[in-house]
Amino acid sequence: MPDSEFLEAFGLSVDEMLEAHAVALGYLNSARARIAFLELWDAASEIDKASRDLLHANAFKILSRGGYGALVSLGGDGNPALQKLEGYVRHCLSDPAAVSDLSVWALFFACRAASDSLQIDHSRAPTSESHLSGELLGAIEAGCERWRKVVNTPLERYGSTLFLHKIDLSILGGEQETGGDFGIVIDLDGNSVQPGDDERSHPRHRKITPFIFQAKRYTRPNVDVSQHHWDRGYQRHVLGRNDCASAYIFYENGTSKLERTLPPIVKPVEAIGDGNRTSAIKGGYEFATYIVTHLINPDLAPRAGSPDEALRMIYAKGQPSQLAVISSDQYISAQYEAEFARLAKEIIGDSGEEGILIHT
Repeated sequence: MPDSEFLEAFGLSVDEMLEAHAVALGYLNSARARIAFLELWDAASEIDKASRDLLHANAFKILSRGGYGALVSLGGDGNPALQKLEGYVRHCLSDPAAVSDLSVWALFFACRAASDSLQIDHSRAPTSESHLSGELLGAIEAGCERWRKVVNTPLERYGSTLFLHKIDLSILGGEQETGGDFGIVIDLDGNSVQPGDDERSHPRHRKITPFIFQAKRYTRPNVDVSQHHWDRGYQRHVLGRNDCASAYIFYENGTSKLERTLPPIVKPVEAIGDGNRTSAIKGGYEFATYIVTHLINPDLAPRAGSPDEALRMIYAKGQPSQLAVISSDQYISAQYEAEFARLAKEIIGDSGEEGILIHT
């Protein structure tokens, strides 16, 4: 295919595709990524398989027409090379031309690299949940910067970008560093969907998806989820009533140094059950898979119609100690800051004490 036709179909040139694909393969071949994937498969194969299956179940929404055709030609579920998460990512997602939205491609690898960083650099030594969540958000921010640059030229051609902006929560009356909760709003403009894709399967419109996570430290195999508030009840029940996608995120982190740790594992609140302990290695997903599949599939995570609605979906029943916006528009952060400032006045109320919008 001539380069002009390739650019018209995929939104990036042949050279841009080859260079970005080489960077993704270089990441997958790195010692850090290989250690992370291997530990996940060896110690939590159910999480690895569930993550791979979730990607495959949403392949039609994630992949471009060309990418989906390549998946079919590989034999799909019948190909042994696609049975593990690492193999599926390598063969189906590493080529940016195979993913319908270039911003989603960059976001997936930014989250993958951030997960590796937390697992290998920060989880082994004892620390707090809030510190680990802060390190994860910081690593996602760095990952967005790095992977955006990998495809910067085609993203600029779309008039799009990818970056993480942390919201200043100090206007609520404190530094908000005591808890383990964090919220993420992903706001993508849809401009970087491939021009050759069918508008019906990959619509080019703005997608705003809010997430809230409750962080928990654990050592294998189980996690204590017994936390209870005297007024609002069990933490897991409050999370289950949230209006946005709500999940626990488990960090393997002990009271003494660990030699090997799992990556952060996301377990949707509906998979927790009603006991005071839950399995860390069953019923969840690796972080990047959870984020991207729930972002592109509104059946998995409710979307918001505006920044104000996204913030309200998080703060209606939640009190995250950290909040970040991942956006494809570099100017949108000011809008979120302004909307949050208005919302903060409602949260604080006349008493001047922090609360939540709705108590149920």
